[in-house]
Amino acid sequence: MTSDPDMAHLILEKDGSRVAYAIVRGVRNPPVLELLRVVVSSPGQGYGRILLQSLKKYAFIDHQYDRFWLDVAEENIRALTLYQSEGLVLEDAMNAANKAANVQPYYAILSIYRADYLN
Repeated sequence: MTSDPDMAHLILEKDGSRVAYAIVRGVRNPPVLELLRVVVSSPGQGYGRILLQSLKKYAFIDHQYDRFWLDVAEENIRALTLYQSEGLVLEDAMNAANKAANVQPYYAILSIYRADYLN
């Protein structure tokens, strides 16, 4: 658990077992919710997608956030593919200086806005 009141842990359970969780920031500081970390117990079972869909609902339906965003290592193709298939779009890339110097990792910033989620 975190002692930061602006952060929360969201847990996905199946049959009484924890199968995935997320750490988000912005719970006390809308209108932006940031996904900081995702952990999935068994990748490839669809739990990451279900968790992401639940996070978008949490942000846009349950709490009326304007924007949900995250950053992800560009080499994490599996995550990038999932996020983009769920409507998040590439906004920018972090660490431009690292990229120019060929120092890894590089991070992509993806987001989705409430209006896009609702359409």
